Amino acid sequence: MRIIHFSDFHLSNASVGNSKALMDRMIKALAEVNKESKIDLVVFSGDLVNLGGEGEPISDVFKLFTSEVIERFEKELGVPQNRFIFVAGNHDMDRYADTPKEDEDLDNMIDSVGALGNITRSINTFGIKRTLPYNEYEKSFYSAKVGGKDQLDYVDTLFQSNIKLNINGQKVGISLLNSSWHSYNSKIDRHRVVIGRSQIVDSKDFLSDCDIKFAVSHYDTSWLKDFDHDDIIPLLTQQYDIVFTGHTHSSAMRGDVEPEGSAFYITAPGTLCANLDKSDTPYANAFLVLDYEHIFKNIRAVKYKQNNFEDFVFDTTFANGGIFERSIADYSNFVPLRKEFERMFKGLPYIDSPCLQSITEELLNDNNKTLQLVALSGLGKTRLVVESFRDKNIPNSYYCEYKENNDSSIFNEFEKILNAHGDDTGLIIIDNCPNKVMSAMITKRDNYSSRFRIIGVLISS
Repeated sequence: MRIIHFSDFHLSNASVGNSKALMDRMIKALAEVNKESKIDLVVFSGDLVNLGGEGEPISDVFKLFTSEVIERFEKELGVPQNRFIFVAGNHDMDRYADTPKEDEDLDNMIDSVGALGNITRSINTFGIKRTLPYNEYEKSFYSAKVGGKDQLDYVDTLFQSNIKLNINGQKVGISLLNSSWHSYNSKIDRHRVVIGRSQIVDSKDFLSDCDIKFAVSHYDTSWLKDFDHDDIIPLLTQQYDIVFTGHTHSSAMRGDVEPEGSAFYITAPGTLCANLDKSDTPYANAFLVLDYEHIFKNIRAVKYKQNNFEDFVFDTTFANGGIFERSIADYSNFVPLRKEFERMFKGLPYIDSPCLQSITEELLNDNNKTLQLVALSGLGKTRLVVESFRDKNIPNSYYCEYKENNDSSIFNEFEKILNAHGDDTGLIIIDNCPNKVMSAMITKRDNYSSRFRIIGVLISS
């Protein structure tokens, strides 16, 4: 699944000129990203508008965000509006809807997990009227998109909302966690804002039939009151595969493995209308391109950052040579093909020939559902396969080096892959694969009526 993650647009009527220029440049870069591999989902982690309720009706600027940002993703990149996921940020709160006294009284009430739960499960709007205009906008936007090709489902409460939709044959559940409902002043919000366990716990049943589960919040958990942070981290890690956040205007990512489960926490850089001329600062506008492989919980992230000419370009200073990749799944035998092939034989020269090209054509031919490449040891069988597929972006593709002592676990993981992908096409390459193993895997594949191709590599005796 290819996901675009950005945050903190900070739109206002006064910044429409800059917002158009920013979107022009962003769409130009994303068109190339989309050409390489189709964008499946866009995640925006808050601050649609700037200084909510200050100087202009906040509801008008929310509508402007729809036309200036969301509709352009659909018209120019083909990303349906129901696949544009957004959540409330601190700037999306109507800053003058609650008085300073109401805010102070509310903060004094939020002194424990129990007290917080009593508030987030109530319908009392004391001290949180600031979030109502955003809630109305979000509900109006997603309610109008229920059903359709992706079979979108949407439910909302005063605090959290939840979305379900089908992407590439998988049911994806997304919790929109409102971490901004108690934000009031960015200078003092750290360790003051809260989410509340009920936003997560009360989403569980709605998401129970989902294959993949995401959460989106404006604030990372490090900003929460200490008791809330300690309480919800295990819940987030147990319930979600990825937690998307924003707010800091800089990117960060980590993979957390807890006894309860494992999850990625990904913070998007800022993409601010007012930052077009800030390319030489730590907060230069940028966005993330994420390729997520759910079976192995493998994430591959690259960052596009604005340069002095305001173009978004591949950021080679990000992570390891411009690419962050990590897996936190419990698989030990199969790995994503691209990840493994980028590593193998790296930097070593490769000499092609007409004979090798003819074999490559057979390897790449989708009509060849099963192939076994057999040759003497040392003739470069694995190298040929690697070079044939190295630059190919093939969805649902995996590599496994067969080892006899791992027989049972290899077959178990193989079945999990087939079961998870259903009717999807895909590719599995098995190195050092005996004929009896190849035959058994063909049988398992055909029992699943799977459309996966299998390529084996074997040393002839």
